[in-house]
Amino acid sequence: MKKQPFDPFTPRKTPDGRSPDGKKRDRRRIDPTNWRLVRHAEIGTALVVEILYPDATNFEGKKIIVFAATTISALREQRTIDPHFSESEQMPCPVARFKPTKEGWRMAMRTGLLIGGTDASKSMAEMLDNVVAEAKVVETPEGEK
Repeated sequence: MKKQPFDPFTPRKTPDGRSPDGKKRDRRRIDPTNWRLVRHAEIGTALVVEILYPDATNFEGKKIIVFAATTISALREQRTIDPHFSESEQMPCPVARFKPTKEGWRMAMRTGLLIGGTDASKSMAEMLDNVVAEAKVVETPEGEK
């Protein structure tokens, strides 16, 4: 069966938890037009947000997302905020997502600091580039897990 394009105005489930076509619904699917901003932090040009998607079932619908080169004003103007990575030029794409916990917020803030373009960001990035250059990276041969 051909997959239909997403329509936020079409009911996604019946009262018994099935989609309108009778199939069991995908609990991971969210409506990217149905969101509420919980909190945010602008760090230079980086934006760290916690967004609640009421339709999402995992982690009570909370998502912690880091965006590069965008502002809270620009993000709020979006009717659609998709927390998934994409190549869309129509809306900001996340550069990172974190588990919606206290530790996840802390890691997101650190990521924002690293990519935000502030003086602290630049010195941290330079230091981390040196560490990464010295790290031993082992490539897994094709076909091996």
